[in-house]
Amino acid sequence: MCPDSAGAFDSIRSTNPAMKKFFLISIFFSLWLAVSATTITVKPGELASLLAKNKPDATLVLKGEADARDLALLRDLSGVNILDLGSLSITAIETDNPLLNGRTVFSANHLPAYIFFDAPFSKVILPASLTAVEAGSFSGSALAEVSVPEGVTAIGDYTFYGCRNLKKITLPKTLLSIGRAAFASCPALESINLEASKVRSLPAESFAGDSALHSLSILNIDSIGSRAFARSGIERLDLPAGVEMQPFALADMNQLLILNAPSDIIFPEGALMNCTSLASVNCSPQSIPALFAANCGNLDTSTLLADASSVGKYAMAHSHSAKVVLGPGVSMIDDKAFKSMYHLNDIDASALGDKIPEVSDNAFEGRECGDIWLKVADDLEQLWGDHPVWGRFRIYTDISAVPEISADAAGSGIEVSISRGMLRISAPSAITAAALYDASGNLLLALPEGDTEASVSIGALPGGVAIVSVRTATDFKGVKVIL
Repeated sequence: MCPDSAGAFDSIRSTNPAMKKFFLISIFFSLWLAVSATTITVKPGELASLLAKNKPDATLVLKGEADARDLALLRDLSGVNILDLGSLSITAIETDNPLLNGRTVFSANHLPAYIFFDAPFSKVILPASLTAVEAGSFSGSALAEVSVPEGVTAIGDYTFYGCRNLKKITLPKTLLSIGRAAFASCPALESINLEASKVRSLPAESFAGDSALHSLSILNIDSIGSRAFARSGIERLDLPAGVEMQPFALADMNQLLILNAPSDIIFPEGALMNCTSLASVNCSPQSIPALFAANCGNLDTSTLLADASSVGKYAMAHSHSAKVVLGPGVSMIDDKAFKSMYHLNDIDASALGDKIPEVSDNAFEGRECGDIWLKVADDLEQLWGDHPVWGRFRIYTDISAVPEISADAAGSGIEVSISRGMLRISAPSAITAAALYDASGNLLLALPEGDTEASVSIGALPGGVAIVSVRTATDFKGVKVIL
């Protein structure tokens, strides 16, 4: 036994039996790994004959030079868990007969496409002289961790696609580009140092399906492809200034909660579609494109249109927002822009003054316009009321001055009460709309609908005069209350 090993054994004499057992197992495991490694020095085209003479152990170390003929033999090796190619050089080869996927030409210092597809290795140490990792090289493999060496400038399409055990990827500073879906469908991936590389463009589906990836810095990125982060675990995303996005760039990010973006951001069609957990978009884009935030059920759209000039088709469809504020520049609202916004109770258009925006006849499809309050600038009720679409809404300037809001509909049976910080409503039939406003007509909160009774805590609201509005299929009641 070597002196260091003897000292190690001596050091555990005073420990408890369990710790002693664990320590011994660790030492013997490390020794076993060292002993079980097979090292082969190879020349191009000779690996087949060398493997016939030397059955590799759990760790296989290749040194010397090899080409595509040799590398093609590795994927199907049984019993090899760790493949160490760190000291291997990959040479070029041109053959008369196709070797891999119909190819006959292979470049030096390139890891060939799909060379380790579905391979059993949990760890691969890549050649230090490598300059490119071609398409699908490790797709579907058992790889758990990989470090791409300095000198590599390109990673191809689908390189690590479907590596279900892959937890960590270390990228080199020399990396310039990655291919489509290069890191997609890696559900265990937790860490990747993208910001350390020189990558400036994320192609389509770059990190799609990486559900364990909860954060990613992309502040050095110039462009984002379609569904680059779809079904990933990213919860917050900070977009860099000037970034260009393809249609549906951030779509299907079902774990995204917060999106921060610069004020001059230009969103493409479907940019945030199906981001079902998204609650906050911290910017006010100048244009809201088609399908922009469709099916973003939790998104607060109350201030999203502050600087917008237009709202595209299905832009906010199925949002759960109770209030929408139209900024002074909104001039056009397209087909079904606010389709099926069943919780929408209030639209503030007062900033538009007499500049009534063009609006599609079915912009609010699925919602009864007569149940939605529309706030306009003072003395403009008649102007907006004469419009064929906006005239369908419940137009007001100061909600406290609306006659109907201060009086009970005769015999409605609707009851409103406040007790111990709770607002309670009861009605003889199902409540179709219920909301609480401040005296200036700003929506404070929306109450549950569909039942004959509703209640909500108001303890966190500021004190003062407020208005409760309640509607059923046949009646309406507006009540002033003191909070």
